[in-house]
Amino acid sequence: MSENIINPNRVVEIKDITAGAGALGLLGYGMPGVLISLANAGLIQSGSAILSMVIFMGGLAMFTAGLMEWKKGNTYGMAAYASYGLFFFSFAVIFAERSNQLFVVAVAHGKRHPDYWRERLG
Repeated sequence: MSENIINPNRVVEIKDITAGAGALGLLGYGMPGVLISLANAGLIQSGSAILSMVIFMGGLAMFTAGLMEWKKGNTYGMAAYASYGLFFFSFAVIFAERSNQLFVVAVAHGKRHPDYWRERLG
């Protein structure tokens, strides 16, 4: 009959093999930034490709990089990447594009009726 013996002197090392978040975070910051700058300079036409790049690369990828840094215990990296990711999310939600113009879609306000922002789409 075999018994489980617990040895209090045994040391188990757990190795963290997750990837670093630096490349993902910098790519998530750089790609939307370059596209927005090119559109502002008039070199490319702004459209849904830029907005989707802002949502997914700027928002989702950078927030994911922030979570990866949090797992590693890097508070500065977590705060930087997650806050920039949330900024890009808010940039994509607050602003929408229509015919090369940015207009405000929704702003948090306590005295507005539901769906008030639909009137702005006119």
